[in-house]
Amino acid sequence: MKDSHLQVMPDDNSCMFRAFSSAALGQTIDSMHELRSLIATSIQSQPDLYSEAVLEKKPDAYCNWIQREDAWGGGIELGILAQHFDLEICSINVQDLRVDRFNESAQRRVILVYSGIHYDVVALSPSEEPHEHADLPAEHDTKVFDVAKDEVLQGAVELCRVLQGRHYYTDTAGFAIKCNACGWKGNGEKAATEHAKGTGHMDFGEA
Repeated sequence: MKDSHLQVMPDDNSCMFRAFSSAALGQTIDSMHELRSLIATSIQSQPDLYSEAVLEKKPDAYCNWIQREDAWGGGIELGILAQHFDLEICSINVQDLRVDRFNESAQRRVILVYSGIHYDVVALSPSEEPHEHADLPAEHDTKVFDVAKDEVLQGAVELCRVLQGRHYYTDTAGFAIKCNACGWKGNGEKAATEHAKGTGHMDFGEA
């Protein structure tokens, strides 16, 4: 029986890039710098699409920021990676089980799990006993799936339902957050966004 489980990424501000790289490029490739550079190049090459209004930051400043090791990736980055690698990326939000899809026309899919401030990746491994969680995935895990196999995505959503019951998420609307650049503290994603706009600081962590 195939076992759907969560491959946990290090909590190092590059978890989204690591989760995608683990799925699409393999465990042996540490490509964080290359993926961040790819994002910056894509943004610079499409100024009409990635304007200051979309990025909520001047494009050049955004490109400089996203190439820093402590910059978090999100929806903009997932969209660019999905298009570049011709993959559908499904990001499941554990808190409400919402599935955000990027590049839906692709024939292959990777599935990420988003906890509010962290990304992990869903993998399938041959197993007799199902398990919910695997810090050290088996060598033969599968992390790229045929989009026609909806049962894999459905299984991933059910896995996230179990994680939801165990509160494997952070409520970004109300959680305590701090700015690693200046020490400011506040509550929720909205407050952090306002602080970022006022100061230009983009490096946040949970307080």
